[in-house]
This record gives sequence, C-alpha cells and structure tokens, in this order.
Amino acid sequence: MLFTGRRLSDVYQVAQEVNRSPEAQAVLPGQVFAQVREAMLQGQSAYGALSLLVLFLAALLIWQGIYAQGLERRRHNALLRALGAPRGLVFSVLLWETTLEVGLGILLGVLLGWGLAAAGSGALGERLGFYLPPPQLSLDLLARAFALLPLGILAALPPAFQAMRESPLEYL
Repeated sequence: MLFTGRRLSDVYQVAQEVNRSPEAQAVLPGQVFAQVREAMLQGQSAYGALSLLVLFLAALLIWQGIYAQGLERRRHNALLRALGAPRGLVFSVLLWETTLEVGLGILLGVLLGWGLAAAGSGALGERLGFYLPPPQLSLDLLARAFALLPLGILAALPPAFQAMRESPLEYL
C-alpha cells in the first residue's frame, strides 16, 4: 500500500501508526528522506537568521539601556567628581558596571532561552506526535550571544567619556 500526506509530518505520523502494529511495517523511500533533510536544513537556516535578528534587537536594547543609564547617572557622577574622584575612576566605574550588567544579562538570557526551548520542544513534540530532542548549547550559539559583551562595552564608551569630561558643578 502507498500512503501519502498533505504535509511532511503526516508521512511520519502514518508511519508511526503503522509501525505500532506488529502485523505491518512502514518503509519510507529515499526520496522522502531527502525531502525531510531539505526541510530540516531550511528550518535550521531560518532559525539561524532569526537568532541573528533577535541578537541584533538585543544589541539595540542594550545600547539604549546603557545610554539611558548614563544620562540618569549624571548627578551621581558629578557627586563622585565633587568628592574628589579622579576622571579615570569615574570612567572605569561606568565601564565595569556596564560589563557586569551586560555579562549577567547575556548569561541569564542564554539560560532562560535554553530552558524555554527545552520546555517548548517537549510540548511541541507531544503536539506534533514525534520526539523532538532537547536543544543543545553549542559553542557557536554561545559565541553569538557573548559577542554582545564587546558591543555593550562599546555602547558604554560615549556616556563614560561624557561623564569623565563633564564639570561636576553642572549637575549638582
């Protein structure tokens, strides 16, 4: 007998149902495997592009947050300078604070994203009717995520230079 489906997942559902019975065995031709491989590669490249878009949006949010934080800290920086803190100390405090915040944000984002993906793969696998393996934390993914750290530090440079050059009397 020959079974076909409207979607590629239908083929696997029919094969799983047929293979549940010991009286029959479903065999998938090589062409179906080639289609599955092509669909998986397309999905993988789409997820790669989507992850880059999400990281770009995250980089924009990091930049905006760091810039807004620099504007809000003007009074605090002026107070530090008025109390005798050298310009270099104000500059380094802002950079270290930004590095810590961005690093923790990246770490929490990766861990929460991995947890949500693991939960989602289980729920999606149950809904589609076949097993989806839990997501893997690859070095490529971690490298993409931690590439935001230098971008965060780079975004902190203009407010740090501005805080270093401003007169403390201006914001007290």
